Amino acid sequence: MLAGLKKDIPKMGARGRERTYSERVTSAVTGGDLEELKILLDKPGVDHINALGHAALHEAACWGNLKAIDFILRLKGDINVKSSGGCTPLALAVDHNQEEAVNLLLSRGASPDESDAKGVTPLMKAAEAGAAGIVASLVTHNAALEKKDGEGRTALMAAAQKGQAMIVGALAGRGAALTVTDNEGNTVMHYAVTCQENDVMLQFLAEKDRGLLNRPNKVGETPAIVAVKRSQPENLQTLLNLGADPAIPDNSGKNAVDHGRTLKRAKFRTAMKEVMENEGEAARQHMRRGTEEKISVRKPLRLKKTASFTS
Repeated sequence: MLAGLKKDIPKMGARGRERTYSERVTSAVTGGDLEELKILLDKPGVDHINALGHAALHEAACWGNLKAIDFILRLKGDINVKSSGGCTPLALAVDHNQEEAVNLLLSRGASPDESDAKGVTPLMKAAEAGAAGIVASLVTHNAALEKKDGEGRTALMAAAQKGQAMIVGALAGRGAALTVTDNEGNTVMHYAVTCQENDVMLQFLAEKDRGLLNRPNKVGETPAIVAVKRSQPENLQTLLNLGADPAIPDNSGKNAVDHGRTLKRAKFRTAMKEVMENEGEAARQHMRRGTEEKISVRKPLRLKKTASFTS
């Protein structure tokens, strides 16, 4: 019995005291107790990384405490201090959707392009989350549109992957390149087809650059093939309506139709078969004839820029 109780008693020592210190810093930040915060930061230093992997400025940014952020910066805290995971206070403010904190940090000189350990920038995080106001602030402060993460993704690709159509439209409107590829040769269109029922974005991208419809990645996969492999029949339908060619083979010699036959889940296999029967042949004939005959499609929806993105 005593042995069992011993296991429940937390071990103290340096690490145990550090956890207590971390909790006290968080409490001071969230409670707005700036006097306590100054005392806590005096000995280890304002940029001390605690057991949670954060400096005090990270905590203030996460909680969106503007007074604490200002106070720490007046104590000469590093505005771009990195957490144990390589995140800046700005990145964590973005992660927690603290728009006012983001704006304050940017106004005080925070770098919008500092990336974390995986190469992800604040703009990529905001684009993925669909945080239009934060994206606008970052772009206004000259965040790099074409900077890539460890996988070669740009903010535009990150937004497309999550189905953030308005963000894609806004970034494209500010000049984000549509033809940039990631480490595997995927374009923004390849990312867009992986998000369920993403027809508005697909139409927008095709309208901007029709070459994206059939552009292959490094293994020869077109967006149509990716749509099939990711079991996205609605997106495949949209691609075919827009003029994508399902007969283009990848590097293994298989086209979208061939990949459709190998789908393991019956409902997706059936859906793909219906799409191919209804639209695939018409699309193939249209592409092969090389005419300008248009396939019947719904009128493409145009994405409006948000007011905050106007130059």
